[in-house]
Amino acid sequence: MRDVAISGGVLFVCDEPSNLIRLYSLADGSYLGSGPTLPKSPTHLSAQPSGLYVSADDQIFWSALPSSPTPSGLCFTSVLSATSINSNYKVGGITFNGSTAYVAFQDGTGTRGTGAIYSYSVQVAPPSAPAFGTGTPFASGFPDTPEFVLFVNL
Repeated sequence: MRDVAISGGVLFVCDEPSNLIRLYSLADGSYLGSGPTLPKSPTHLSAQPSGLYVSADDQIFWSALPSSPTPSGLCFTSVLSATSINSNYKVGGITFNGSTAYVAFQDGTGTRGTGAIYSYSVQVAPPSAPAFGTGTPFASGFPDTPEFVLFVNL
């Protein structure tokens, strides 16, 4: 397990080795099943009213959230590629402040490498996949690779 998110009484869990998002009931902990297999290993999640965002390797995937707590409603599509910023980048975490997404990009792993955080304006038009605008550097020059990001309004 790499990351978790909660929405609509469901715990979403990244199963990195199996390339799956697994779902569990918050009410009783029962296993509800898994979404469709992703083409790459999922590492980070962000549940938003606009849907479930999943980072996996050099991509961010999106699915509308199921209307009921079952995995059959998940259908992932790629909405952002890290290679549009740098061909070596992998996607770390993703967080939101309203319609602005902050995405961590990694060039390396752990303390071996660098990375950056970019901000994106995100246009949402349910039930269609969101559209990410052009990324703008938000922070860079890290001494290691940024991974988890969380927007906190102080």
